[in-house]
Amino acid sequence: MDGVMVITWLAAALAAGIIEACTTALVSVWIVIGAVCAAAAAALGVPALAQLLIFLAVSVVLLLLTMPMCKKFRSSKKTATNADMLIGRTGIITEEVDPLLGKGEARVGGKLWSVQIRGDGKAKAGDIIKIEEIVGAHLVASVISDKEREDN
Repeated sequence: MDGVMVITWLAAALAAGIIEACTTALVSVWIVIGAVCAAAAAALGVPALAQLLIFLAVSVVLLLLTMPMCKKFRSSKKTATNADMLIGRTGIITEEVDPLLGKGEARVGGKLWSVQIRGDGKAKAGDIIKIEEIVGAHLVASVISDKEREDN
């Protein structure tokens, strides 16, 4: 029975290791270590219930001890760029925006930018836009209506 349990725990460690290798999120590394510890306990003749308790204890303790470190590495903070200053600003369409043709430009802050328009995606030269976000090298904006311009 001890040999079977050793193989069972090692198989569990291998399966968890394969899962870990397929992810980038440190999902099951603690299970791998817990299963190896349980396999070692099985090899020493520890009863099955104690092996299970060792597996659970090692896995949970490692998870709790490393969770703060993992949170620090997982929290990917967005790096602000100079272009982020454009969000919320207004600009003017200089080249008609047509999503089917994938073209359109706007002048914002004295520079020309490729632009995408929310909603139907179209805008004509001279339309005033408000920048909402930046996706890649494109500004994503909405056309400001005449009423909105009067309110501001």
